[in-house]
Amino acid sequence: MSPDVGSSKMSDIIDRMGVTGQYAQIYKLRLIDSGYVQADGHGHVRFSLPYLAGYVRAIASGSTPSSSKQDDGGWGEFPPPAR
Repeated sequence: MSPDVGSSKMSDIIDRMGVTGQYAQIYKLRLIDSGYVQADGHGHVRFSLPYLAGYVRAIASGSTPSSSKQDDGGWGEFPPPAR
């Protein structure tokens, strides 16, 4: 889903992953149940948590979200608390 802007077609996700439709549907339902993804029309899904798409893109590109040059909507000025 991270390469797509907005919603993702399930058929595109299936092709990218190289899995069966049944396999993808199992994980789609798990992600919907967990609240990370929501249905967005017939055959489409989208991230439901704010900034999750940007975070996933940063991880997939090999950078850390804090070092990513992507627009973070101003949240970079509010770093997470130290652990």
